[in-house]
Amino acid sequence: MAAQTQQFYSLLAALELKLFDYLDTPVSITELSKVIPRHEMLPPLLRILVDCDFICENNGLYQNTQLATTYFSSGSPYYQGAYLEKIKKKISELWVHLPDVIKNGPVIYDKKEFFCDMCLPPMAENAMTGRLQQVIRSIVALPEFLSARLMLDLGGGHGLYSIALASLKQDLTCIVFDLPEVTDTACDYIIAHDMDEQVKVCPGNFFTDEIGAGYNLILSSSNPSGKNTSMIPKIYDALAPGGIFVNIQSGDNEIADNPLSQLESRMWMIGEEPEWKSHRGKKQTFLSDDYLRSLQDCGFTIKQVERIPDLFTDDYSVTMIICKKKEEPKPAPCLRISLLSKKEREKMITLTVDTQNPEWLQTLELMGISSRKSDPGFTD
Repeated sequence: MAAQTQQFYSLLAALELKLFDYLDTPVSITELSKVIPRHEMLPPLLRILVDCDFICENNGLYQNTQLATTYFSSGSPYYQGAYLEKIKKKISELWVHLPDVIKNGPVIYDKKEFFCDMCLPPMAENAMTGRLQQVIRSIVALPEFLSARLMLDLGGGHGLYSIALASLKQDLTCIVFDLPEVTDTACDYIIAHDMDEQVKVCPGNFFTDEIGAGYNLILSSSNPSGKNTSMIPKIYDALAPGGIFVNIQSGDNEIADNPLSQLESRMWMIGEEPEWKSHRGKKQTFLSDDYLRSLQDCGFTIKQVERIPDLFTDDYSVTMIICKKKEEPKPAPCLRISLLSKKEREKMITLTVDTQNPEWLQTLELMGISSRKSDPGFTD
């Protein structure tokens, strides 16, 4: 157990020294000594990293394995530095002080510090290793996505789902709705990806505040808005007719009770809000009979349910459910012949058709009949 801790801190040291950034190509200890202080410590450190399969050695030259290049090189889009820093903070701030916590009470974190430093950056990095890509592929494959113009990322946190979808659809506007303590971090990610024209933020509490209306797509991922049945009518009302609700949550194949997780969940709290974590360490089924019944009672149709693996926990996955709001019945197209003179009627007929029904417009085009816009939503 102690040896594993020492290996972990060796990895953290290598990350802080940006050692992996120098090892994308084979490098000797002599070359590394020019950029790493106290180079006499390099040989045993490199051997530890070789034993962990993070780097490999060939004739005195050291180089990253594919795993290290992917997850430990700071320039990689899949870099996991914030995730590993979070683990380090939990060890150094919680576990090392376990006797004090047991005697004096939990460590209290400032809400903004917790979300912006310990929570969102690691979640964003974890999402990039596969979950985000699988969710985006499923959404883009929906026929309804083609006509979507407005999306709500409910409890959107880092905003990467909105950023990804907006980058794939230039006429899509996305709103990242989350607590005021969170939206500044979302803005940082939006600006970093140069998506501030399409992706906006809206600070608020989705339990108590209005969330808007007319959305073609609402997404909830890993936050209470997607597990609380009281939110279902609010989400339904916020969707436009025929709109899609995509919900990704954990809880349907929870791993066995873990005393380490249960103890850690009791070692900290956010500000003076113990209720925020009142269910931490307890199993919460996502797609319970009650939740599924509430979706259907509200008017949702369940389109698909999909498992998405979590690469950071063995034999574990989250569940994605995609639901659709009822569509409004389309008005029947009508044919209106204008009251014109006989000579004029020989030259012109007027069709008033709903432009949401493309078959009429396609038929006119095939017949060689030109059309013009008159009233909003209709073509004459």
